[in-house]
Amino acid sequence: MGQRSKLNQHLKTLTAVEWRAFVKYAHSEYHCQHADTRALLRALEPLHPTFQYRDEDVFAAAFPGKPYDHARLKVLKTYLLQLATRFMVQRQFEQDARTQELLRIDALTQRGLFQSARRTLEQGHDQIAPQTATVDEAEHAYQLARRGLNFRLLGHTDRPDFSFTALEQKLDLFSLGMKLRLLCTQVAAQHQQGQPIQASEIQYLLDQ
Repeated sequence: MGQRSKLNQHLKTLTAVEWRAFVKYAHSEYHCQHADTRALLRALEPLHPTFQYRDEDVFAAAFPGKPYDHARLKVLKTYLLQLATRFMVQRQFEQDARTQELLRIDALTQRGLFQSARRTLEQGHDQIAPQTATVDEAEHAYQLARRGLNFRLLGHTDRPDFSFTALEQKLDLFSLGMKLRLLCTQVAAQHQQGQPIQASEIQYLLDQ
């Protein structure tokens, strides 16, 4: 049955808002130039969110008057699955401001637009307060400092907080944060299992 396919498993994870956005995304020839894939999606649209159907019925709706072709439908499902996965990645990217900032810096740097890249780098760096930074913010601060050090070595900035020492400090802070996060995860997991964590286990995690 169609509803057991990997494609439908992916599509069922989309909320109503995401589904509407995906339909619009997939029907754009910029994102999908394959007309048969778009035809398959049109046949699937009325079936959201349950996607309960027979493959033969969906094929008939997508290609009226054409004899059922299982191999062709399988290929089109693969194309649509790839499209859905790209859409999910894009949605995740749009919600990840830190990754966007790093890629913006890298793109500007690779094109030799060092002044714009440095401005973006410094603004992002100065917005993070080390004393109150979360683990994710500490990681981002390290990534920015790494790029800052590269800028300093290339002569595009002379800021002291983009030195080797500053980079090491940010790496140490991020490393400590990750250890504490892993420790909390393990404590929670063992608590659920009724197994209190031992002091030796805590020390082992912190020493790594």
